[in-house]
Amino acid sequence: MWHHVTRAQHMNRVLFKPDPNFLSNSELLSLAHFGPSKDCLDKLDKMDADKFSECFHRDWAFNRFMYCVVRVRSGTPDMMAYWLMKNWAAEVREEVYGEPKTDIMDLTTEDMRELSTGNVTGTILAKLEVMNNGDFSVYMTDKNFNKFVNEVVGLRPGFPPHLRMDVVKLRVRLIADGTLTV
Repeated sequence: MWHHVTRAQHMNRVLFKPDPNFLSNSELLSLAHFGPSKDCLDKLDKMDADKFSECFHRDWAFNRFMYCVVRVRSGTPDMMAYWLMKNWAAEVREEVYGEPKTDIMDLTTEDMRELSTGNVTGTILAKLEVMNNGDFSVYMTDKNFNKFVNEVVGLRPGFPPHLRMDVVKLRVRLIADGTLTV
C-alpha cells in the first residue's frame, strides 16, 4: 500500500536530534583541549551505556570526540568504547582537578584472576555487587571473569544475556551471606 507524503511532512522528519543539553560544542572543544569544566566531566560520568551508544552512533561531534580525543579505534565494540570514555574522564579529572579516580570499585586484573580460581574475597564481592550493565559487558570480555561466571557461578553458554548480570549478583550475595559456598 502506497501513501502520499507531503513535502512539509518530509522536511519535518528528523531521524536524530542531538540532545542540546548533553554536551555543547564549546564543552566538546574544552574536552579536546584538556581543559574541561567539572560540569562537563560530571555529564560524562553520569552518562549511561544507552545514552553513550546513541551519541556515539548518531551525534557526529561526540563521535569525533571519541575518535580524536579519547582515541577509540574504528570497530571498537560499544561497551569497550564506553568503558574507555569513562576511564578517560576519570584520568582527566585526576590530572586537571587533582580529584582521585573513581575506579576503586572496578575489578582489577588481579581480582579477575582470583575470581577464576574461586577465591572470592569481601572486597571483590563488594565490587561485584555495585557493577552495572556497562561494567558487566566489559568484564565479560575478560577470560578470567568468563571462567568465574561459567565455573564458579555456574552459568552455562546459552543463558539469556539480559539475565546474566542479575544471576551473578544474586549468587554473589548468597556467597557473601554464607548461604552458598564456592
